[in-house]
Amino acid sequence: MPNEELDILPQSTGGVPILLRGDADFWGPPTFRFRLWFENRDQVIYMLLRARWEEPKPDFTTFEWNTERVLVDIRSRKGPDWYFVQYRNQYDLDVGEVQIPGINLGLQEVYNQNEGAIQLIRAVGDSYGGWFGGADNPRIEIDFNHIYLTVSNNPR
Repeated sequence: MPNEELDILPQSTGGVPILLRGDADFWGPPTFRFRLWFENRDQVIYMLLRARWEEPKPDFTTFEWNTERVLVDIRSRKGPDWYFVQYRNQYDLDVGEVQIPGINLGLQEVYNQNEGAIQLIRAVGDSYGGWFGGADNPRIEIDFNHIYLTVSNNPR
């Protein structure tokens, strides 16, 4: 049987990061970094994402959110003899590290692509925890484009 292409549209995802250091209150807009990549582990394709908010001044308040999700289990979707061959556009899948300086109050579009795995990332940075302290509430929301995988059940 010839190779077959799977069309995968990952569900939107998002989350609230954990505080790694500092007082949980950004003094001004933090720098926002993220990286998205995919891994094939025994015919299960995983999507991994790391996002980090860092205050550029002391006390260097830092939040981080990491997630790992199953994109597709090829064997459970196609059968035990099927295996992963390739991504249609490999270069689109490892976004690398993207840095966006100074994200502020409210949900902002921080990354918008018509090609590649990520369609849109929205994030909140400094939410103005208050003059007398309080905590900021950063968060992230991610929408995806279709991802195309080639699979096969031909003998290797």
